[in-house]
Amino acid sequence: MVVRVSRAIAILLFASGAAGCGTQPPSPAALKHQFERHQAEFTRLRDMITQDRHDRSYFTVGTDLIGDYWDDRNEWSMDGATDGPRDPSPRSLQEVLKRVGLSSTRYTTYLHNLQVAGATRVTALAVHGESDEVDFLIFTSGIVPAGCSAEIYFRTNGPPEVPEWARWSQSTTLGKSWYALSTCN
Repeated sequence: MVVRVSRAIAILLFASGAAGCGTQPPSPAALKHQFERHQAEFTRLRDMITQDRHDRSYFTVGTDLIGDYWDDRNEWSMDGATDGPRDPSPRSLQEVLKRVGLSSTRYTTYLHNLQVAGATRVTALAVHGESDEVDFLIFTSGIVPAGCSAEIYFRTNGPPEVPEWARWSQSTTLGKSWYALSTCN
């Protein structure tokens, strides 16, 4: 009987959408306040990731992802989710930092600034051969097929486009070349 009630509740939650996007991303006003309060950290992180991208088309540093290496309970590996070479063998954090060309001091600086800014990841993307976009992951809930996210962007070529899959979105301009975008699917 208890199992049936639990299943019924789970089915009801899933059907109502609560399983996918139960938590809404921060409002544009909240993201603007966060950015204004921590603009120095966002700018510092933008400059760091742009410098550390080198000649890669993109480069990410965060609490759960460094380059193409994902953290799985302090074992870092490439899970094949990227287009780059696969490396399924678990690696230590120090091995990963060496492979991507970051010192532990530099990584600690990233983590400190991400924490102060309220972000979990920063990514630099080269669109036209230069770092035309820097993306800060601020919030996630759920998974891609049924989730929400909020990001702050530095883009030299205008505001970010809303993805085709997004059923809901809100965006705001934060400053010259700085934007915020929240989406839910």
